[in-house]
Amino acid sequence: MQEQENLGFYVLAEVPMRIPVSNTDGSRVVSYIDGTWRVLYTKANGLGFYMSGTTVGIGPDLIKNVSGTDYYTSYSDNIERSCPFSTTALVPEQSIYNTTYTYDFYDVGTYLDCSVGCYFGVVGSSKPIYWSATTQVTIPKL
Repeated sequence: MQEQENLGFYVLAEVPMRIPVSNTDGSRVVSYIDGTWRVLYTKANGLGFYMSGTTVGIGPDLIKNVSGTDYYTSYSDNIERSCPFSTTALVPEQSIYNTTYTYDFYDVGTYLDCSVGCYFGVVGSSKPIYWSATTQVTIPKL
């Protein structure tokens, strides 16, 4: 972690996820998507968000895509901003990742409310799978 901080890269928050994946008729859970959503801050890119997901469990479920929107509101101006994201695998895979930067920079000590709402497209699931999270962060001294 100290090496990341020396490079001006900070993980401000990390929210784990475990999302059940049902079979095509929705009658039973066949696997899970395990992953994390992170709020990042860098000297070069400002505020950013990272999403990862990996299927684990019974079925050979593969992730086709993930798409959604990261939201962030600064306590200093109380304006909600959004940053949409989307990643599609050329060939469905067991894992998918997405990093998005806002290029918004904040003063040290600024408090932000951050949230995400996203859909995972999974082979073998009857419909896209929704997940959301919320966290609060403080901008560090870089």
